[in-house]
Amino acid sequence: MRNNLQRTYWRRLALAAAAAGLASLTCAQTPPRVALGEQLLHPVADTWVDGDGGNSRQTVNFGSQATMHVYGDNDGPAIRLSAISDMLLRFDLSSLPAGSTITNATLRLYWLNDGRSSLTLARTVYVLGALKSWTEGNSSAGSGATFNTCNGVTPWDGGNINISASNYDTSPAASRSLPHDVSVANTYLTFTITSLAAAWHSGGRTNQGLVVTCKGWVEYDVQSREGLFPPELIIQYAPPPPPPPHGLIVLVR
Repeated sequence: MRNNLQRTYWRRLALAAAAAGLASLTCAQTPPRVALGEQLLHPVADTWVDGDGGNSRQTVNFGSQATMHVYGDNDGPAIRLSAISDMLLRFDLSSLPAGSTITNATLRLYWLNDGRSSLTLARTVYVLGALKSWTEGNSSAGSGATFNTCNGVTPWDGGNINISASNYDTSPAASRSLPHDVSVANTYLTFTITSLAAAWHSGGRTNQGLVVTCKGWVEYDVQSREGLFPPELIIQYAPPPPPPPHGLIVLVR
């Protein structure tokens, strides 16, 4: 009797699957809730380039220095028109699991000076995606990026890093306004660059790193990867989807 009932049950189940147009019927299990992963990355390369005409250091590389410098004036609405001295950073995202999805990416830069001034101009720091390959260098002549060259030899498009829109993005991945009368010294400032980091990770964009500029007649010093408080990129990500759950399959003949 029990065998007859079992056969009747499986026959009805198979007929129901066939009526629904299914070749098989799977009793799926509910997938477990997946926790986000997180990685803290430090730069694999960083440097700064000096466009201050008064210093005559447009051909000098600073790749081994523990301090980077960013300096901007207030010469126009376009970001590159106000940029004078810029920082360059690049992070390697290859340690993230293949197929994972970046849900948040936060850049942290350690500010060394407060930049306070009697000038009440709005001052803004911009983080932009680099569009051209560059080399960190070791501070020796011809070893790496300068204001005029991307690797110590090859000129930036237009003759310097701030001339051409093909050297770095025209729209920032992140920006932050800083007060003229409040100190930001000896603290990490954060910038959210999730969309840009996600494009690097997915392969939708080549990872040429970041360019950091500022505007507002202000100069800031920032720790490099050679310093005690190196730049950080904190990435949160969703792991790749799990494989299909195993279940009970009934084949229909």
